[in-house]
Amino acid sequence: MEKAAIRPSSIDASIEMAPSQVIDSPDLPGLFPSGVRVYITDIGLADTPTLVKAARRGADLGYTAVPHMAARRLTTRQALETRVKALAEEA
Repeated sequence: MEKAAIRPSSIDASIEMAPSQVIDSPDLPGLFPSGVRVYITDIGLADTPTLVKAARRGADLGYTAVPHMAARRLTTRQALETRVKALAEEA
């Protein structure tokens, strides 16, 4: 019995990547179908400008960049507002 081909664009999927992977990977362009959600993790190693840069690159490559913000890493309201504003305006 022949299996039907699965077209990647018909799969509702996502991928999780570290900001450095999104920024530095030469293999990322075209690796996933356009519109795939790329969750950008916050493990405490990247500052706001790095997260913005990663989200912008993901979006520029045609993916849906979804930055993750770990609440425990944002210790003040100002830090949260700064990060959200930067991601909304610059990414």
